[in-house]
Amino acid sequence: YNNLIYNNYFNNSQNFLIEDSSNFWNTTKTPEKNIIGGQYIAGNYWATPDGNGFSENITKCNPGTDGICKNRYELDSDNIDYHPLTAINLKISNITYSPLYPYTSDEITISADISSTSITGKIKINIYDGNNLIYTIDSYSISSGQTKTLSFILKNPFSGIHNIKIVIDANNTYPEINEDDNILSTEIYVRSKYVPSSSTFYSISSDYSGGSAATNRISEGQSISYNFSLPKLDIQEIILTFTNSVSGISIKVNQIQEPPTGIISPSGELYAFITVDKTNFRDEDISSTTIKFRVPISWINENNINESSIVLYKYENNKWIQLQTSLISRDGNYLYFSAISQGLSLYSIVGQVKTTSQSPVAEEKPSTKPTTSEKPIDYIWIIALSIIVILIILLTVVLFNKYKQVK
Repeated sequence: YNNLIYNNYFNNSQNFLIEDSSNFWNTTKTPEKNIIGGQYIAGNYWATPDGNGFSENITKCNPGTDGICKNRYELDSDNIDYHPLTAINLKISNITYSPLYPYTSDEITISADISSTSITGKIKINIYDGNNLIYTIDSYSISSGQTKTLSFILKNPFSGIHNIKIVIDANNTYPEINEDDNILSTEIYVRSKYVPSSSTFYSISSDYSGGSAATNRISEGQSISYNFSLPKLDIQEIILTFTNSVSGISIKVNQIQEPPTGIISPSGELYAFITVDKTNFRDEDISSTTIKFRVPISWINENNINESSIVLYKYENNKWIQLQTSLISRDGNYLYFSAISQGLSLYSIVGQVKTTSQSPVAEEKPSTKPTTSEKPIDYIWIIALSIIVILIILLTVVLFNKYKQVK
């Protein structure tokens, strides 16, 4: 009699036997971790091996978000659990996708785990890409204590960010202790990349390269990036921002050494011509264009090119227009540049040969000093020297005569 029995986990085909006694089966609801990991100490958790105990049965329990059944559990008229515990819940977790770095040409497999605590039945699942409902599963089967992996494929993804959201028990069939864990989202960034194949890419000569890329749909204000990774193509990336919504668009890029017929090359040392052909959109549909390209260091050195002079030109209205071009990086083989363009057209990559600066040679002025041949003859020294010679001769003659007389 008068026992206080609470915070127990009962899981038997028969959880109690009462004979003429009145007992207390719960305590005052108190914030503290309970026997099943819930947030409150209150009553007991009533389960059965077949998964249909009072705390496991949605109809009987009517679970609250605090982890306590809204309905009381009457063992008999004198034994009542006024706050039976419950863990009835559906949960989605561990959302993943593959490949990890997808392109528009990929099919993206998206997976997530769905687990059930004390719910057996069918649930509705909605899957969104942004605000667009892309998949609905009306009857997804789940069993109590089970964890299942839901998988689906995102086909033909557009370039940009996909906000994927999965909602389980979408029509709220089952009241749960936590409705917040019925929704899980992830962002998937999809890049544009053209992967060449033998049927779509070819080389007609050593100076030709080409590539193309396509996108299904583009929204107003969206920016897309076309990345080209072809050995002979020095255009690395083209980034377009659209002012209008377009669909089914594509671009094709070719790199050639000779200009199209009737077009004169721009002044300077030409590296290459670039043609960009577009499908299903106009220049008026683009608000900005960024073109990233590379130039081999070997070409720069062989042609004695001034690095700071390398620019991208655009052919417009029958003339070449120099575009704002910036050097963004370098490695052991290439210099990498970025240029801003309005629209798409014919382009050329041009550099200027270094000019050797020499100091001016000073003009020789006539010397004011006389040259050796121009010096005046010093006659005084000649006269003096002559007198000395004559004196020596006379002295010799006198001495000789005296010698003869003495002899």
